Amino acid sequence: MLEQLKEYKNIKDKFESLYTFVVYDSSIDKLVEFLFQKLKILQKINDNVRKKYLNDRLYSLILYLKNDQNRTINSILLLGKDINEIPLTKNYISVLKECLVPEIIIKNGEYFDLEYVTLLLTDLSFYKIINVNNNKMTVHLVNSTKSKVFFENESSNFNLEEYIKEHFMQDVINKKLLVKGSSSHIKKLKMDNLLIFNKNITNEEAFEIFEKEEMKDRHKLLEECFQMMKNEKTKDKVLLGKELKEGIKNYMIKQVFCTSKVLETLKKNVPSQYLNFPIVVIKSLNKGDVGDQLDELNGLIGLTYY
Repeated sequence: MLEQLKEYKNIKDKFESLYTFVVYDSSIDKLVEFLFQKLKILQKINDNVRKKYLNDRLYSLILYLKNDQNRTINSILLLGKDINEIPLTKNYISVLKECLVPEIIIKNGEYFDLEYVTLLLTDLSFYKIINVNNNKMTVHLVNSTKSKVFFENESSNFNLEEYIKEHFMQDVINKKLLVKGSSSHIKKLKMDNLLIFNKNITNEEAFEIFEKEEMKDRHKLLEECFQMMKNEKTKDKVLLGKELKEGIKNYMIKQVFCTSKVLETLKKNVPSQYLNFPIVVIKSLNKGDVGDQLDELNGLIGLTYY
């Protein structure tokens, strides 16, 4: 099913008018009502040309849906100049239900948001968040598109540190566990690599912290690469520009570091059979850091095997 999405990845349109919907367990009436609410919001747009363009597009979907009102919709809908409906498999519907994902999700932009859809349906790798308030503990699993409750317990007689050591030590080692909330249990915690916040923060804020910590680790790897460039014995293993392009064609590359923008260009211009190496995406965290330095090198650097 996801293979079908690739057909639409290069479609582009003005006014951010390409709409990506993920809809499951929804009646047609419910989805139509949702769309009418969106049409009301569009009326606030001052640019009449843009307003009419977006209005006509959403209304075309309403007309499409009204042709077959007696069904439950479980589909990806790609709304552009044409309307393309891709049915969701039972497995993907189960993922959405398990994570309590809203029944109707809408994204719009110059392109269809196919990366979001792919992550929503297939990304089952999660960070773990333990939220403790007084004596109530809830364990959440979160990633960039969804979350779910993994475990809940309320007791005045539990040892939080022992619970973490018994169930989540590998997550602690990998910096994939965060503890947050307001409780004396949190104040007692002393564990290396464990992210601890003795205050209430949202799961979204916690996810941003995870991403920042992971990016710090990526920065360390990139810094090692920069150090190799300065070393006479290892500098030839670092490739840039034309040399890197040749290295990719000759299957010499062990690992590549690039910015998000360059990643899209890389995937678009390099045949997939040549991309047989790990790609580490780098974002700048502070002005002048290795992320900025990578940007100055046109956002792309590679390491060879030998």
